[in-house]
Amino acid sequence: MRGSPQTIYISGPITGVVEARHRFKETEMWLSYQGHTPLNPMEIEDPVETLENEELWAYYMKEALTLLFTADGIYMLEGWEDSRGAKLEFLVATELNIPVHFAHEDHKYV
Repeated sequence: MRGSPQTIYISGPITGVVEARHRFKETEMWLSYQGHTPLNPMEIEDPVETLENEELWAYYMKEALTLLFTADGIYMLEGWEDSRGAKLEFLVATELNIPVHFAHEDHKYV
């Protein structure tokens, strides 16, 4: 991803992915190195109240979409197609004409 600095939201599979936090952090650091401002949804604060399953997922997705709405672009990590949340983020981004970038198109390790 080259070009002028942008605010880029990172999207990819999280639930059930052991190395998710590490992948998102590596991507965050790489985007920063490229001159961009990354928005990492893995850094969303946990809810104050105890939520279960679908409520917890909905909480994180609402927070994540709030971040996405402020972004100039979205960066899709490999495996995003298998993630319910990432597919929703992709749909929202495409419907709102937020440019979509894919990790597999970059000369990068994510």
